[in-house]
Amino acid sequence: MQLYTKILIGLIAGAVAGAFANLGGIEPLQNLFATLEPLGTAFINLITMIVIPLVVASLLVGTASLGDLRKLGRIGGKTILYYMSTTAIAVTIGLVFANVLRPGGGVSETTRDQRSRRRTGVTPPRAWTSRTRRRGGARRSCRSSRATPSRPPRRWTSCR
Repeated sequence: MQLYTKILIGLIAGAVAGAFANLGGIEPLQNLFATLEPLGTAFINLITMIVIPLVVASLLVGTASLGDLRKLGRIGGKTILYYMSTTAIAVTIGLVFANVLRPGGGVSETTRDQRSRRRTGVTPPRAWTSRTRRRGGARRSCRSSRATPSRPPRRWTSCR
């Protein structure tokens, strides 16, 4: 069996298992998927780190293998045009699917907050802002050493 066939089978099996667990409300399977999430995230990050250098290296090797520099202009232009066109098509397809399917839209706020807290160890921004509102707003809480949280959220920046 070819590698791309195995990858396609794994992709379809993962989508079916995820839909089955979420639509069926099967809690043990959802917990298993939540436990395996860091592995999937690491895999996607590794793939992302490899793709761009691989594409650039293949373009450079292909360009270096050309003997005649006059051919480089015509072939190089076609290559860049093809690369930009396929990239634009891929981005368009991704945006359309993300806006139509809305992945993660069915997850309740409490579940999202629990998973976020478990994964990052940071309280959700909503809880942090409600705490600063009670103390007089973000600017006032930044000035007071007592009002700043012991571990600020990741996206929190210092006051201006």
